[in-house]
Amino acid sequence: MPLSVVFLLPFGSIGAQSVPVISWSALSADSDYFQFTNELEIWHDREAVAERPAADLDNPAERFTAADAPRLQSFAGSFVNYGAQGGTLWLRFTVERSQQTEPPEKRWLSVGNPRLWQLDLFAVDAATQQLREHRRLGNVRPFARRELASPIFAFALDPPPGRTIYYLRAWNRTTLQLPLAIRSDAGWNSAEQIRLLLSGGLFGFFAALLAYNLLMLVTLRERNFIHYVVLLLSMGLFGGGYTGLNYQYLVPHYPGFNQASIPGLGILSLFAVIWFTGEFLHSHKLTPKLQRFLRLVVGLLVIALGLLLWGDSQRGTVVATIASLTLSVGMIYGAMYLWHQKNFPPARYYLFSWGVFYAAILVHGAIQFGFLDNEFFMNYSLILGAALAMLLLSLGMAARLKALDRGRYELATQLAVAREIQHPLLPPRNVQHPRLNVAYLYEPMEAVGGDFVDVHIREDGTALFAVADVTGHGVPAALLSSMIKMALRVAHEVMEQPALALARLHEAIKDKMGTHHITVCFCYVDARNGILRHASAGHPPPLIVRQSGQVEVIESEGLLLHPLVPPQSTECETRLTPGDLVLLYTDGIIETENAAGKYFGEERLQELVGELSEAGPRDLVEELMQYSRIFAGGDTAPLNDDLTLLAFEYRSDLESDGGPAEGLPETST
Repeated sequence: MPLSVVFLLPFGSIGAQSVPVISWSALSADSDYFQFTNELEIWHDREAVAERPAADLDNPAERFTAADAPRLQSFAGSFVNYGAQGGTLWLRFTVERSQQTEPPEKRWLSVGNPRLWQLDLFAVDAATQQLREHRRLGNVRPFARRELASPIFAFALDPPPGRTIYYLRAWNRTTLQLPLAIRSDAGWNSAEQIRLLLSGGLFGFFAALLAYNLLMLVTLRERNFIHYVVLLLSMGLFGGGYTGLNYQYLVPHYPGFNQASIPGLGILSLFAVIWFTGEFLHSHKLTPKLQRFLRLVVGLLVIALGLLLWGDSQRGTVVATIASLTLSVGMIYGAMYLWHQKNFPPARYYLFSWGVFYAAILVHGAIQFGFLDNEFFMNYSLILGAALAMLLLSLGMAARLKALDRGRYELATQLAVAREIQHPLLPPRNVQHPRLNVAYLYEPMEAVGGDFVDVHIREDGTALFAVADVTGHGVPAALLSSMIKMALRVAHEVMEQPALALARLHEAIKDKMGTHHITVCFCYVDARNGILRHASAGHPPPLIVRQSGQVEVIESEGLLLHPLVPPQSTECETRLTPGDLVLLYTDGIIETENAAGKYFGEERLQELVGELSEAGPRDLVEELMQYSRIFAGGDTAPLNDDLTLLAFEYRSDLESDGGPAEGLPETST
């Protein structure tokens, strides 16, 4: 009955004789089910919330017949609902059985709330006021002691001839709802069959969803399926605790554990909801405000969990309820925003699913706070709402996969266009020069990359070799490297002075760099006399492999190119002799990482170059790439950065050994 009605009932000392007596013949006439109408008296002890009543109690009749006895009030109905008030609730009713009453079989007093900490039934002889028996149930007592193996509490009623007064005492910390009925064996079995079918259907549905999504996780390896599986598990465990099935099947030998775990499982379910929401709605990318809001709710849930662990279940439950309601408002608003403003179709499934679930929460809340009396919705509204929500979310997952596939297709199309744009920026396959033998290898981390390689040869035989590395990967870095190619013409004009060429390049692109920075290496070679001039802007130094096999490092100082920092670089000069080979590279090779977390490094690179001193430019870049792959874990190991190698050999004449490395197309992007 609604809480507001309970408070308006008149109080007074009412004896057992003034309350209608339930005749055993009336119970027997209705062979299945007897529902209380106005046969009950009740009293709520609001002070007894913090501590559980003593397990043993003297005759309760003495307590309620004394001069200072608590006042009992008459109650009309069979659903006693004191809402969110904890404490001890006493109920009294009288059964009269005559000598000739048939049939003699017993009846079952059922209490349809599986979430009661303690439940006691006292039978008192009405004539002598002597205690006949005291039976104990509740979630703080072993499940095996229950008279019937069910999450629903049931006491056998088999009174002797005459009048028997029954006192039912219920104690709970948070809420007090007692749906009452007296059933025959057939009536109890019928109710249990319905309950088992409903519970089995609901949790079978959860199990089917779980199995399907585990299969999808293994097949597609989509990260959001992990979040969804965790959400399903947490919802299923919470539902099992709420309906008492966890106690019956998972922890029957641990009295009190299931009851104590229900608020914690509810909070863990909310954590899973937040985790799933952030991934499903891409809140970190699409709605940063929602992401910050979710962090706020996480803070509330941490407080609630702390209160529960501290032992203050009432305040912990209140804080968790506030967090849940706050979360519902934020999630629905975020989903509506993504649906209408960001045109993110999966958000509508998310909106509908949690709309259904929070409608179930409202129904359940109306029962919890005493505004609605219904045993079915009390026990199953949350589970039904969660099942429908999970079904809609599963449909949303399918819609999200379609949206992601469409996005991947569009991205692949854009990358194909970017590859076509970047292809002409690479040097030609066969670099023609009478005294320079050139080979390069370019392999981006993604479809397109931010590394850049260029070879510019004048008619007089001088050449400028350039290697650059733009911060980042993918399309943004590739676009900036394309701008470098177009801006290199200003560097070609003064390529005899590499340091000045770097300054000209910086002036041409500084307004287009955004937040990126660039490392660049310029090597000018005059093939007529073997002069090599080098300047660097924060780039790894080139290596010279002399004809004797000795490896030299061309050191020069220089700051990387940044839009806000003027270029500062020094220029160094050396002379090449026929047979000398020069290697330029980006940091992709020296920063190659193996499974142990170790880097390839400059020292290892120099040792390998020395060992491969007899190799030509093409063989050298191919061997270095192969070594780096083996170091990282094999040919299938992913790159962790763009990788570029450019080698040229100063010779007295040309042998046909130039162009991109064998096996890697010149258009590699």
